Amino acid sequence: MTAAQKKLWEVHQGKLVAKSLNEAEGSDYEAHPSEREPADVVLKSSSDKFPDREAQIVSIPLDFRYRDDKNTVQKLKSFSC
Repeated sequence: MTAAQKKLWEVHQGKLVAKSLNEAEGSDYEAHPSEREPADVVLKSSSDKFPDREAQIVSIPLDFRYRDDKNTVQKLKSFSC
């Protein structure tokens, strides 16, 4: 996935969050790409009635076998108490 594709995916996920918040809270959030870390998206109120909310979108596969290998399992095996 390219960086541009990842950003589009993150904004799409932010739109789903905004929709849920809007339904639950009666807010009017819209998702926008964030300009600064650690946030991936910023939820902004179209009426400015609600404060901005920054969100970090996490994309971790549910099946651990498909996650990036950071040698965590090996590190845990070598750890001794």
